[in-house]
Amino acid sequence: MSLYILPSHPTLASADPLGITDADEPTIWEVIVAGISWFHDKTLWDLPSLIETLVYSVHGNGKVDTRFLRNYLASEYPNPNDPVPSSVFREILENALALPTLYPDHTFMHLSKHHPIETLTPQQIKCLVAHQLLGTLTPPKGNYWGCTFLSWFPEPQPLENAVHGYLTTLFDFFLVTQSAPTQVTYHYLTTEALKLETGVHPWETCDAALFEHLTIEAVSARNVKFPHETLKCMPIASSKSPGFGASCTQEELVTGACPELLPLGALFVSPPVPDDAVLMAQGIRPATEWRGRGRDARVEGCTHSEDRFTFLLLDALELDHADPSAPLLDLVPKNLLRELQKAYTGFSALRASGITDVASPLWGAGAFGGDPIVKALILGMAGARAGVRVSLSVDEAQAAHDRGMPISSSDSRVVAIDIMKALIGKDVASTVKQVWAQLNTDAARACVNGKEVASLL
Repeated sequence: MSLYILPSHPTLASADPLGITDADEPTIWEVIVAGISWFHDKTLWDLPSLIETLVYSVHGNGKVDTRFLRNYLASEYPNPNDPVPSSVFREILENALALPTLYPDHTFMHLSKHHPIETLTPQQIKCLVAHQLLGTLTPPKGNYWGCTFLSWFPEPQPLENAVHGYLTTLFDFFLVTQSAPTQVTYHYLTTEALKLETGVHPWETCDAALFEHLTIEAVSARNVKFPHETLKCMPIASSKSPGFGASCTQEELVTGACPELLPLGALFVSPPVPDDAVLMAQGIRPATEWRGRGRDARVEGCTHSEDRFTFLLLDALELDHADPSAPLLDLVPKNLLRELQKAYTGFSALRASGITDVASPLWGAGAFGGDPIVKALILGMAGARAGVRVSLSVDEAQAAHDRGMPISSSDSRVVAIDIMKALIGKDVASTVKQVWAQLNTDAARACVNGKEVASLL
């Protein structure tokens, strides 16, 4: 078990390069408290200067670019002395200063098979998010992308609409007072690894009807909604080092729209996530509503619902390096089994929690390079075996060739959604064990795209 050391820990010393404190050998926490006290009579417009001060004082980084953040604050809060920006700024500072009270041990344990559950109060999460905003935290071992929001602050921002939405969500988060505060629980789920060489696989004997557990929901990249209108559980196509960023992958959008997810991958995980593990978060309230994906993503407003969601963080294999003319890497036996077990681990945990329906993206396709048809079959097989119905959102322009890249309206290639609907309509090779058997034939392993795989079923 590994510990994360918070900046309030009394053993952490600071060089105090700006001379914020009067102490000869101050701790990092004394410097943070003194730095915040400098800004207590300031406004939200001064937040970038506070961040720059603390990041330099704690980490020695004097090159933090906050131009996008400054422009955002000036645009969204033209009068920083108004009640709303004043309350936001006060909440950020007060939540940050509560760190030693809310975490009296000045540490917490990373999620692992030895520490599989972490339950946090709303106050504890807001405190951590405040420090992520102020830039005072250090990435866990194995995290090379960072754990704070510094990537949202500089100019230029290639996906300006997305980052604008992340900041809107973040500042609103500090204003919202829940009528019924709900704890958030992070889970680290594992399953016994299956080996191809030994024994009879459950996949070989599962009689569950695959296509009774898989439905296709047509969406467009520009108008797909988040959160889902009816289903309160969603898998996230995460990376082995999960978290947020300044782009707009599904993982980044969902995490940015749900501030209670922000500490999970950034702080409570020491990456990489193993092949036999899955992360789950329960009690999450999406703070903003979104439309679109990638460059089309934009925030539509803050939510007022108290609905709580469950999210599965499933890291998919990264197959985007594959030769598009070569046989599918998705169907290499160890890869196929790994993806099936990953999805099944998450779905079986949902079933044990009483959740029987999920709204899923086309997990592992797109940027990850997986084939959309094969990934849809994997999700359906895992859902069927676990007893979970998967409502799969598929872009109407998702091609069945070229590893699932979008196609233009003038392109004559077959879209993936047509093949998926045809498979469900045919109801052939419909049990999990039958599809497993087909996917493990030499003919399937020679396929170079999902259309060829589908023709075998």
